Amino acid sequence: MDEQHIPELIEKYITGTATDQEREELLDWYRSVKHDETLWPEEEAVFEQRITRVLSEIKQSSSLVTDDTTPIRRIFPWKLISIAAVALMIIGLSTIFLLDTRKDVADENMALKDDGIKPGGSKAVLKLANGQTFALGDSLAISGIENQGTFTDKNGELLFNPETNGTTTALIYNELTTPKGGQYIIHLPDGSKISLNSESVLSFPSSFEGNERKVVLQGEAYFEVAKNEDKPFFVSTSAMEIEVLGTTFNVKGYQDEDDISTTLVEGSVKVKTDKKDILLKPGQSAILNKASGAMHTKKADLTAETAWTKGYFMFNDDNIRSIMNQLSRWYDCEVVYRGDMKDKIYSGRILRRSDITEVLNMLEQTGTIKFQIEGRRVVVMP
Repeated sequence: MDEQHIPELIEKYITGTATDQEREELLDWYRSVKHDETLWPEEEAVFEQRITRVLSEIKQSSSLVTDDTTPIRRIFPWKLISIAAVALMIIGLSTIFLLDTRKDVADENMALKDDGIKPGGSKAVLKLANGQTFALGDSLAISGIENQGTFTDKNGELLFNPETNGTTTALIYNELTTPKGGQYIIHLPDGSKISLNSESVLSFPSSFEGNERKVVLQGEAYFEVAKNEDKPFFVSTSAMEIEVLGTTFNVKGYQDEDDISTTLVEGSVKVKTDKKDILLKPGQSAILNKASGAMHTKKADLTAETAWTKGYFMFNDDNIRSIMNQLSRWYDCEVVYRGDMKDKIYSGRILRRSDITEVLNMLEQTGTIKFQIEGRRVVVMP
């Protein structure tokens, strides 16, 4: 199908004017391509935004028929979703919901105002080994500092070119820190690319000396490591070390979370702790519980694990506290809980550039949870 025809079909689908044939054509397209990687022309971005807006009604004609006691399971294009006792939030054209553009999302049932809570963006602070700091986000060049080399900052990416003079220098580390509401990309001199998520710190040397390459991570990052069999790449966290030759993987190790995880997308990595070593295969995650020191592997949902690098939140049967942790970091807000949050489990997907009210409104549409925004504080209530 000619993808230039897709915006027209989406418009008809949204407004309810699509014929049965056009609707099937659209859904066939959705099932056959990686829609989340479709590059919309700038002037047509409104269609993608409208797809991911709040879902307000179940489209009865497309919904599944079941009795009151039988859980419903159905394969949608991007995952298998169970609809049972837990509340379910699903975003996108693969859902059984109807996008309703006739209602204002700020009606009496969704009277949330963000009070200045906006989505995050490309923000970071570079701290050099000599103590100098630079706020990143606007294009600038940082060069010739203590003969370390040149940092070039442009469009949310930091390119590091070390100064090479043929002599071995002492191993000194710089730090790239993303605040709440920030993310950044750094290109290391060996050709490796690292995407740093919100509220994270990456320590990296001014040059990779000796027979190894080593960085230290606190928080979450997505690594695309340049292959070098003679110089393995190591990522060190508070309780886990990952050894790499050349591969793509995600590491998540926030201080305020119980687990540290490494998810392998391609290649091969060895995950090490004081008690155990695990060699991961593509599509696997290693999960380390920081309290017990126990580590296990599981099959990974790669789409969900790497969604943040493509500009999405993706929740896969996540509890509300895990979801709110992600929102808190990206929107730089405080979260307060009032009442019992037990069994509050949700699945779904939404653009990270969405206003926080859109995310909260969609959760409220499940009828299982409520929110109140007080300045930069989000109150969560059953």
